[in-house]
Amino acid sequence: MAAGLLGAAPFEAVPLGDTCGDITAARAAGITPLGAGWGYAGTTALAAAWTTVVLDDAARIGPGPLDYAPCPPAVLTATTHLC
Repeated sequence: MAAGLLGAAPFEAVPLGDTCGDITAARAAGITPLGAGWGYAGTTALAAAWTTVVLDDAARIGPGPLDYAPCPPAVLTATTHLC
């Protein structure tokens, strides 16, 4: 719902969650999830929940997580959102 409100397609979003429910919700929406290993569930539980990547340090948040999106930002333009 948040991606829709922002006008983003699922392949343009990379949510960061710290619970297995966060990961399940992202997958159900067709969005590639990242896990916050320092958060509530921890790295083992997030990995078991089929998280694409579990970040081990909050310092890794920034432009880098977009690299995990199924559609690399370099192919997106203002007029097209297709890979």
